[in-house]
Amino acid sequence: MSPREVYEMLKEHHEKTGRVMTGEEMKSAAGKTAPESLVRGIRTFNRYLDKKRSGAA
Repeated sequence: MSPREVYEMLKEHHEKTGRVMTGEEMKSAAGKTAPESLVRGIRTFNRYLDKKRSGAA
């Protein structure tokens, strides 16, 4: 999975459930994704959440 795919997976889960994916859910969904891609995708998702919480997204 690319960092963008990780971000989209996290965002879609959040939009559907209203909550952030747990570590176990992420591990199961991401499979053998490279750690670097996971970190980049998570950081992008965190920026999205920050903007959403501040009303910018």
